[in-house]
Amino acid sequence: MIDEAAAACDVLRPDAAEQDIGTALAEALPLGGVGVIVVGATVSIEVDESTRKAAFAAEQLQQNHRRQEELLRRELELDELARRQAKAREDFLQDHILASPAAARLYTALEGSAENWPRLGGPPAGTDLEDLVRTVRQWQPGQRWVVVAQVIHDFVSKLTPEGCKELLVLLAGTVEAFGDEDASRALTAIAGEFQ
Repeated sequence: MIDEAAAACDVLRPDAAEQDIGTALAEALPLGGVGVIVVGATVSIEVDESTRKAAFAAEQLQQNHRRQEELLRRELELDELARRQAKAREDFLQDHILASPAAARLYTALEGSAENWPRLGGPPAGTDLEDLVRTVRQWQPGQRWVVVAQVIHDFVSKLTPEGCKELLVLLAGTVEAFGDEDASRALTAIAGEFQ
């Protein structure tokens, strides 16, 4: 009975151990033997310094281990959350934003100022809604310039790097002939990046 009570006690808490063992003894009293009856008992526990130090070191190791386990568990949860968020964002972009040029244009126009948006509200104060609607309408599938851009995109995707460079040089010359030297220089610079 004393061994059972002592097994559950902590070396670093001798007062609590005395109390637990004393309670176990009191519940078992009176105890009788050959010619002897025990009706009361007192428990006193002392722990030598080397045992106390060893128990303290073991407890510190256990606490550190538990803290490390908890930190690792939290890191794994955060990693999993980040993966789920990235996947959800990817799905959202693929299914909704990239579904049409208009949605993509609207998203890029609004995403840049997202930190200024109220959490569930509309666009930031000062946003010209008519201009925003006009921009979105320009990017609707079926708009002439969107169709032209799609045809050009399909054509360019089939060209070799040399063909892309040659097309950019021709386009730069054409743009310059229409009077836009800045766009011509930008196209020439991009053509120079092709090897």
